[in-house]
Amino acid sequence: MDDVTLAALLSSRLCHDLSGPVGAIGNGVEMLDGETDPEMRRQIIELMAFSSGEARRRLEFCRLAYGAPGGVAAVIPLAEAQRTAARYFETHKAELDWPPAATEGLPELPPVVVRLLLNLVLLGGETLARGGTVAVRLGIAAGALSLAVVASGRGAALDPAEAAALRGQVMPEALDSRSVQPYYAGRLAAGLGCEVEITADQPDRIGLHTTISL
Repeated sequence: MDDVTLAALLSSRLCHDLSGPVGAIGNGVEMLDGETDPEMRRQIIELMAFSSGEARRRLEFCRLAYGAPGGVAAVIPLAEAQRTAARYFETHKAELDWPPAATEGLPELPPVVVRLLLNLVLLGGETLARGGTVAVRLGIAAGALSLAVVASGRGAALDPAEAAALRGQVMPEALDSRSVQPYYAGRLAAGLGCEVEITADQPDRIGLHTTISL
């Protein structure tokens, strides 16, 4: 797939992710117009505030996961990535198990590695439609970074189309705004000379693992 098409599909994905909270803000503005009941106005304003926060959380996450803030080569501190992911999961059905202390002692990572990590975190969360826990585990040994994102929860499952997209085993014309995200993660991994292994060795558990030479 050419980069222009990939960018177009990722833009569609971003718009899809933001349409819900942004639409809710617009609906709130319309509802406020002419509403005189104080209690109703309070509830509407609360809804708008929540939706505004949700839009900001999603934008901040996507900015790091898809974009290149500060330029292609600009460093993305791992601690910033962890905080951004934690805020994103505040309203998610799944919980994020990525304690800030887990980033301590790790070297500065190339921005593409951080983007790959965030995309795997996002994908892990999407395997948990009924909620659960997304655990992030990182380690350095012999000049290589081991990266694992493990999603655990009732009914944890990775859609076959998304799994194929992550492995690069899908025709470009078959991609859509949903499957393009795992495809993008697979492209990031390929650019780093690695592959993402998908494991489902236990019920209600999906693992995404890779090792990256640094």
